[in-house]
Amino acid sequence: MLLSYCMQWDQSVGKIATGGRSLGVSIWDFEAGEVVENYVGHAGNVYALDYQPSVRSCATAGKDGSIKLWDTTSGLCTATMLSHTGSVMSVKYDPASFKVAI
Repeated sequence: MLLSYCMQWDQSVGKIATGGRSLGVSIWDFEAGEVVENYVGHAGNVYALDYQPSVRSCATAGKDGSIKLWDTTSGLCTATMLSHTGSVMSVKYDPASFKVAI
């Protein structure tokens, strides 16, 4: 069983994003009940995420003190911020201004 610390559901696309001990984010197809994408790259648990499929992005934050921005089309990490010395417990991404709030 996979333990998740955070999740976000986007009803418009029928997908759920979860983050936890997997060192990244899993994107689930709600109807099928299965993982359709994985974004892995944190060095510890993922504690927060902001999934925005309408603009093809996802922001994640975790135990490793990093914040990552993901392109949900390619599955690639497009930016990593390493300015924290401890766990990051929340994240909010504004794709219009390219700003991240923690």
